[in-house]
Amino acid sequence: MNISLETSLKLSQTLSPQMIQSLKLLQYSNLQLEQVIRQEMQQNPILEEVPSDEPVQEDPVQEEESREEPALAEEAAPEAPVADTPSSNDDEPAETAQSEDETDWEEYFDDGFDLGYRTTEEERVDEIYEKIPVNTASLEEHLLKQLQEKSLAPGQQAIGEFIIGNINDKGYLVVTPEDIASRFSTDVKHAEEVRHIIQNFDPQGVASLNLQECLLTQIRAKGMGSSLMAAIVSDHFELLKKYHLPEIARKLSVPVTEVQNAVHDLSKFEPSPGTLIGSGRPQVIIPDLIVNKLENGEFSITLNDGSVPIMRVSQPYLNLLKRERKKSPDVRKYLSEKLNAANWLLRSIEQRKITMIKVMTAIVDKQRTWFEKGPPNLKPLILQEIADQISMHISTVCRVTNGKYVQTPYGIFELKYFFSGGVDQDDGTEMSTSGAKDLIKEFIDNENKKRPLSDQKLVEMLQQRGIQVARRTISKYREQMNVLPARLRKEF
Repeated sequence: MNISLETSLKLSQTLSPQMIQSLKLLQYSNLQLEQVIRQEMQQNPILEEVPSDEPVQEDPVQEEESREEPALAEEAAPEAPVADTPSSNDDEPAETAQSEDETDWEEYFDDGFDLGYRTTEEERVDEIYEKIPVNTASLEEHLLKQLQEKSLAPGQQAIGEFIIGNINDKGYLVVTPEDIASRFSTDVKHAEEVRHIIQNFDPQGVASLNLQECLLTQIRAKGMGSSLMAAIVSDHFELLKKYHLPEIARKLSVPVTEVQNAVHDLSKFEPSPGTLIGSGRPQVIIPDLIVNKLENGEFSITLNDGSVPIMRVSQPYLNLLKRERKKSPDVRKYLSEKLNAANWLLRSIEQRKITMIKVMTAIVDKQRTWFEKGPPNLKPLILQEIADQISMHISTVCRVTNGKYVQTPYGIFELKYFFSGGVDQDDGTEMSTSGAKDLIKEFIDNENKKRPLSDQKLVEMLQQRGIQVARRTISKYREQMNVLPARLRKEF
């Protein structure tokens, strides 16, 4: 074997840093985009925010460019990346390939080209925000406040603070009493005394070691320590987890209906008391897109980017670049790099806007019945159908729909909501997965609770409606809807 050097010529496909940036911008929500833009304005002095009180002026050059359809997102698909070449839709196709020194800045300034990212007043719509909740204390702060009010001995206070610091978000203690005793050089009994005090704090049951102890603490705090419910949790917890109610009734020598009633009352207690404090804030969702129905029956689609800063290229820096273009090469090189970066960012943001509007328009077109009549009319739809309709790669559509929300006449929905598989019907058409789930839920809600419907029975009922679904599919749908199996839904 010999070692030798050889030269070869081959074609390779790569993603330029600018294209990678464009792909990232495409998958950002409007709130994330706002953060990215503000960060870029701090790092790039060429970019500046247009004051909100300054009138927006149309830029004919930029307006014409926004109407063009660059293939940026399509060409940058991961499955078929392209070489680092300039965009073919630019009025000056060689601009991105030129070095900073080759750029004709004199012609640039003479044209008065403004790279500002603008949103016209017509495009600005009223954002729909949910109420912002008031900040509340965390679970740890809530418990520490109650601990301070107890006026415990210094040693107990320190143990209590350690216990509270080791309670997870669900309210359970993540260290053992033995570990607590070892840390403070005391006996387990002393550590347990402090833990039992904390267990009766609000919310009751925190600092428990397991679910059984958590439920028993809440039951006893209600003065029901001698009830049938307490006996079931205390002595027959394993049978309770398997929902073997007849077996529990036999062991306790009580009617199975009484056991069932006790279990029903037990379901009113909180299995994760820690979630009651500090995490009950509603999720604030700000839609990225807004769909409104017009008087003529058509739909208007707008990008909810009112919070996104309006950017432009700083004129003082442009003047500096013009003055220093022949005097200071270092300054000119620095400003040229920043200007090219700003140029690409503004174009990428505009391309993101165009792509999102195109995808949402295609979704409305495919799900027109849903937007006209409401949620029960969702049709089967896959990402590839949208990609084919707008002539883009499926990965681009996936980036647009992932983690973004749309405000519709029927509420706020994630874009992924409009995509679902279908189940075959006897007439040759398909019903969406969500439609099949709604039908299954309707059957279960109206079932005889003493003889709940099995998965096989649900299959037969759907077949009577002309819907062909396998039993394992019914089981999967039921689990996705958090519906228990028939034996656990049975009432005695």
